[in-house]
Amino acid sequence: MNNKTKIIIAVVVVVVIGAGIFFMSGNNTMANMTAMEKLEASMEKQVEIKKVDMDMTIGLGFDIDETVEGVDTSMLNVIEDIEFVYDIKEDISDVENFLLEGLFSVMYQGETSMDMNFFMDGEKMVFGIPFLYENPFYMTYEGYARLIEKTIEMSGETAAAPEFTFDMKKIMKDSIEFSEKFYSLEGIEGAENFDGDKYRTMMEEGLSGILTETEAFDVEVDKEGEVSTIKCDGFMLTFNETQFIDFALPILEEAKTDEALKNIIIAKTQEYFDFAIGVYGEDFFNQPGMDDPYGEINEFIEEIKTNYEIRIGEMTTELQTQRERSEKETFVVINKIGLDSDGEMRYWDMSLDLNIEALEELESVAMEGIDGAVIPEMSNPEGIKGVNVSMVYVINSINEELTFTDYSTVTETGVDIVALAENPDSQEAQSLMMQIMGAGMQEMGTNPLLQILSQNMGQGVY
Repeated sequence: MNNKTKIIIAVVVVVVIGAGIFFMSGNNTMANMTAMEKLEASMEKQVEIKKVDMDMTIGLGFDIDETVEGVDTSMLNVIEDIEFVYDIKEDISDVENFLLEGLFSVMYQGETSMDMNFFMDGEKMVFGIPFLYENPFYMTYEGYARLIEKTIEMSGETAAAPEFTFDMKKIMKDSIEFSEKFYSLEGIEGAENFDGDKYRTMMEEGLSGILTETEAFDVEVDKEGEVSTIKCDGFMLTFNETQFIDFALPILEEAKTDEALKNIIIAKTQEYFDFAIGVYGEDFFNQPGMDDPYGEINEFIEEIKTNYEIRIGEMTTELQTQRERSEKETFVVINKIGLDSDGEMRYWDMSLDLNIEALEELESVAMEGIDGAVIPEMSNPEGIKGVNVSMVYVINSINEELTFTDYSTVTETGVDIVALAENPDSQEAQSLMMQIMGAGMQEMGTNPLLQILSQNMGQGVY
């Protein structure tokens, strides 16, 4: 892990942990709130959500330089017509019997091209690819552990393979408890000296002009197939690269010499890694032939302990340099947010515009100081000037009753993934593969998206 990467990660840790602490510890009421205070209150409510139904839509767009000759935009046009839609439902009101279900759809020109579904509870995982095979695939956690052990054995390692157990009920319970307690400062040395209000004031000043409250707007929600409209208070959070740097610099400068915040970040980073390792157990990360799994983690934590001020100082210097030399904004982010009458976030539309030319110039400048580095040319052969990534989240319902697919008989009607993996040459496995391949060939002949992708790739268009 190079120093630059460590610097970036350290800054992210500062922002995420620091922001979370004074967002989650607020006690404001909705009356007479500023835009930031209303969003704070909404974030505080997130820990109270036990049941949720939400949709997410992702799309890509391209800004093409029309002056570049010989540019074939066929594939780019196809990609612009594709949307990825993810509908997910979660019920963790009873962590011993949690339920998670998702439907992932690939849309092309407004029509569903492919569907894949997913289900998870305390006993099993279920996957479906209905456009290729009608019956679901499933895997128990005991089977998953057995599969990992079998994989290690097949790797040829002579050392005894560790025994794995995946108690998903316990993992989910521990995960929820960890997330609820993560922003608590209890037991951290010097945390009583942390001045969260100071950083909160700095954040509010930094957000002035880029976070605004706008007119209310309607949001269409789909509750178990019943479509309705809710009214949401509107907020806009819009910033470019320069504005982001102007927002981050004073906070980082203050954090650089803040011993209380340093102690909190070290403690929470250690706490997070300890939890992540403990979720699956040390054996999972300590397999035969595997390098020390804790080396990078311990190195990173030690880096924060010994070089906290130095690394943040390096990052602030780099940001200041970038701000002074930047004539073009490398990115612009536009967020449209909607809160319902209860102050719950129900809508979030994020649009990220990337300036490819500016990013290439930034990379070139960064490489000038590296001995032996080959500086890329300043032209974009693909003729792409910019890329837009859009993500839209709609929360259909919060803490309302949800209906999940009944997979209680999946062991009788579905396909055991572990059994197939353990016996890949069996007649059942071979027959299943032939069925899926046959269905795939049929889809290639009738599915508009697969057809046009095949045509473009066959012509060498990328």
